Amino acid sequence: MVINIRGTNGSGKTHLVKRLIASHEAADVIENGRIIGHLLGKKLYVVGEYQEYAAHGGADGIKTSDEICRRVREFSKYGNVIFEGVIVSTVYQRWADLSIEIDQPWLWLCLDTTLEQCYKNISYRNLGRLYNKELVDEKYKTVIRTAERAEKDGEWVLQLSNDDAYNRIEEWMRNWTDLKDPKTIF
Repeated sequence: MVINIRGTNGSGKTHLVKRLIASHEAADVIENGRIIGHLLGKKLYVVGEYQEYAAHGGADGIKTSDEICRRVREFSKYGNVIFEGVIVSTVYQRWADLSIEIDQPWLWLCLDTTLEQCYKNISYRNLGRLYNKELVDEKYKTVIRTAERAEKDGEWVLQLSNDDAYNRIEEWMRNWTDLKDPKTIF
């Protein structure tokens, strides 16, 4: 299964993945001497590097969407994959094509954080420094449009709060050996 966590700046994407990493024995996946992801348990690969004190992580730290796709493809050969990022969240067709290419269930997991909460989270993360609200507003609208388009195209789209998403992923991870259809948990 591939879980593409989507949301605008401050929606909690990176926080959610860091929480998953912290609650499981995570092993770094290293390629050419660099961390390219993490393995949680035996079957869940996380795309990108997550530093404990960095505000950003995952796909946002990867230079190109080609490289993100390569990692998702590669990790999906060995297990389940989770990836996130603002860049990923504001693009549709690239990930829709990849979801067709990869022979695994694909979940567009959209965090339903309110725009006001996103502002608060960004302000907290930036230590109160100014940020471009108009840009955040536009990304927020784009994320909603891409989710609507995915749903219209028949993709598996689920809107959840950060806590609900964490609990569902944890439940899925506990049950995946016996689980024939991940949609029964999600």
